Amino acid sequence: MGLFSKISGLDRLVQEFPVGYHSIEKEYKKCTVKIGKVRYRRCVNVGIGPEGLILKVNPPMVKAKQFFIPWTEVQETHSDSLYNLKAATLKLKSNNTPITFYEKLFSEMKCYLV
Repeated sequence: MGLFSKISGLDRLVQEFPVGYHSIEKEYKKCTVKIGKVRYRRCVNVGIGPEGLILKVNPPMVKAKQFFIPWTEVQETHSDSLYNLKAATLKLKSNNTPITFYEKLFSEMKCYLV
């Protein structure tokens, strides 16, 4: 995953947003998420809570990487598509790596986004 994590910006996200203890209200397993230009298909666990998002990227036969995005770090969102299905992309304030989720998963986050 070394090459893909560099291309996608995953390495920078892991470095910039380490995971500590954060309360999670909902967890979704084996999600498809696009990080930067790389689509991680059915290998991302997404935790949603009042403080932010925890993403654990766990492709087959590679060590998992996880990071925490606080809601205050989300600069904007916009409509997008992922595998020709409706999706939404988060743009972060301090990191230019976009993160795209299917619309159904994104709808679970909307209540936390101001």
